[in-house]
Amino acid sequence: MLAEQYPQRVGRLVLEEVMALRLREASVPGKPPGDLPYDWDMVLAVRKQIDAPDPAWLYRLGSITASSLVIGGGPDSHIP
Repeated sequence: MLAEQYPQRVGRLVLEEVMALRLREASVPGKPPGDLPYDWDMVLAVRKQIDAPDPAWLYRLGSITASSLVIGGGPDSHIP
């Protein structure tokens, strides 16, 4: 979103495991047991953006001018 709104501030962009911008049924994930290597509160905070992304995001993708590397896939990935 920063690269879309302020392209002059982002020279290079790396995106990892990027979700597809599509509507999906809203859900509340259960917290996995044990210590997590990430901030669980952040997972809950971005849930609305994941379940119902703003259609304007897709429209503004063309405004990103930074060199971009998109990484996804692997045995535990939701991206084939």
